[in-house]
Amino acid sequence: MGMGEEKIALEAALVAVEDAPTLEDYLLTEKLAGELWPELRAKLLEHLRDPEAVSWSSEATGIFLHEELWDDAIAIVERDGEYDAVAQVADAVIEHRPEWVIRTALAQAERIVESGQARYYHH
Repeated sequence: MGMGEEKIALEAALVAVEDAPTLEDYLLTEKLAGELWPELRAKLLEHLRDPEAVSWSSEATGIFLHEELWDDAIAIVERDGEYDAVAQVADAVIEHRPEWVIRTALAQAERIVESGQARYYHH
C-alpha cells in the first residue's frame, strides 16, 4: 500500500470509528495510525466519552474495556443501563471495581424483583 493509500485508509478508519464505532475498526485504526496513534487515540476516546456523539453504548463500552478505562465503561452503562452491557462491564471490572459490581448487581436485582418481572431474573 502506498503512502497515499495508507492515508486514505487511516482517514476512512477514523471516520468509521467516529460514526459507528466497533472494537474491530478501533484496532484497525490503531494499526494504520502507527506513530500517530497516541494523538489519534486520545481524540477517539474523547469522542467516545461524549454521550451526545455516541449512541452505540455497547460498542464504546467494548473499546473502553479493551483500553482498561474501567471508569469510562462504567459511566456508559450507568447512563444507558442495558442488561447485557452491564453484565459485560461487571465481568471485566470485578477485580478493579468490585464495590461498583456489587452495588450495581444489587440495584439491578432489586429493580427486577420489586417489579415482578420474572422474565428478567436471569440478568
